[in-house]
Parts: sequence; structure tokens; C-alpha cells
Amino acid sequence: AYNALLGEAGQAAFALFQEKLAQRGESGQTLDSARALFDLWIDAAEEAYAEVALSPRFREAYGDMINAQMRLRAAVQGEVEQAGLLLGTPTRTEVDSAHRKIVQLEREMRRLRDRLEAGGDASAGKSAEHPRAHR
Repeated sequence: AYNALLGEAGQAAFALFQEKLAQRGESGQTLDSARALFDLWIDAAEEAYAEVALSPRFREAYGDMINAQMRLRAAVQGEVEQAGLLLGTPTRTEVDSAHRKIVQLEREMRRLRDRLEAGGDASAGKSAEHPRAHR
């Protein structure tokens, strides 16, 4: 549906381009360079695309396409995870989990270091947070 709408925009662009050329011909305005012809084409194409892109049909088709791409991405990710498990390599889920744990440990280390630098007792804060820390 998305590609069909882009095709419609392309066809509309050619029709608008022909209209703009005809209007210039009727008014006696000439195109004196390839750049002027190109600019006229770009104006027609942008106008046609804007009309299609701002329509509810385009919004729906574009949303459907993006949703389908996200479902495909998730399915591919699931297949990659399965292949990783079969090959014994770390999966993205495992790497993401390890990364979260590392970030958490870095935060805890920073807090302990800050307490020590401030002259506080790091173990007192730790035992208050974790009552079984000294067993």
C-alpha cells in the first residue's frame, strides 16, 4: 500500500510537471537552462508528494509498514537469539543483562567511593542497605 501511494505521487508529479510546463508555454515564459527545468520538476514532485504524504491513507499505510518492519525485526532477533543459543554464543539478551548488571555495579562502586572520600563509613551504609552483609 505504501509503495502504491508513492507510485501515485510519482504519477501525480508527472501530471503536475506537464501542467506547469504548459502554463509556462501559454504565458510565454521559457526555461533557459537545465537547472530551471530541474527546479520546475522538483516543485511538481514536492507538491505531489506533499499531497499524498499528508493524507490519512498515507499515514495508515506508512504506520502499517513500520509496524510490519518492527514485527519482522523482532522475529529476526528471536531467530538470532535461537541460533546464538544453539552455537553457544552470548545472545543479545544475555549481553544486555550483563550490561545492566555492570552499570548497577558501577553506580554502587561510585556511591561507596563517594562515601569513603567524604569520610563516611562505607561498610555502615552497606550493612544498613543489606542487613545480612556481615554474616
